[in-house]
Amino acid sequence: MAAGRAKIQKISIVDQVSNVLKNNIVQGIWKIGEKIPSETELAEDFGVNRLSVRMALQKLNTLGIIETKVGEGSFVRKFSLVPVFDEGDVCYSEADKEKDVREMRNLIEVECTRIAASSATEEDREALKQCLDDYFDKKNAYMEDLSSMEKLEDLVSADLNFHLQIVRMGHNQLYKEISYMVQKTVRGHIKKLAFERLHNPSYNFSVMKDRHQILYEGICEGNADISKEALHEIIRVKRIDGVD
Repeated sequence: MAAGRAKIQKISIVDQVSNVLKNNIVQGIWKIGEKIPSETELAEDFGVNRLSVRMALQKLNTLGIIETKVGEGSFVRKFSLVPVFDEGDVCYSEADKEKDVREMRNLIEVECTRIAASSATEEDREALKQCLDDYFDKKNAYMEDLSSMEKLEDLVSADLNFHLQIVRMGHNQLYKEISYMVQKTVRGHIKKLAFERLHNPSYNFSVMKDRHQILYEGICEGNADISKEALHEIIRVKRIDGVD
């Protein structure tokens, strides 16, 4: 191939139709919940056969951009990455992937913590306080019966919700999407850490201050450094044995 020449890619009719439809949705020509034209109408507009249109619509259905209802037609959906990747997190469930999960959590949660510390609303802080209270209720219940797997799962759910609330406080839609997308993996990471810490003989329940409390206080005081330090200890970017 001569220098400076690029290989020309042929774009299929299906891809062309799909791209036009996506652009129409992105530009707001068809809004969320709105019915888009029928296969016949689209085929006439584009000057293509109905099969090409049908395949383009199927592609958008798979991506979660539209929803086709039998006998009614196709409608624009609120797009989310979650259905597309929800099952993909199984690839990160093995022990040797823990470093990847920890680094991913650090990247997203530290930034959302910084944003929350600088610009959280009173409503945001109140919601986080409710999550924190629920976390402590579930933690205390589990500490009373460390053999109960049900209480451990309740604690993990409350812990996960606390961290997801911090991500929500970052008011970044993509961060929220990614966090919900990998929440099964994050939940597994939280469960592993909670079990190890609360079953650690060196864990002094009466002396050690829970890092979730420090994280919450740092956000409410607008101190991103304190919050970041607490978060690092929670997710073990910085390892402190016996401290939760």
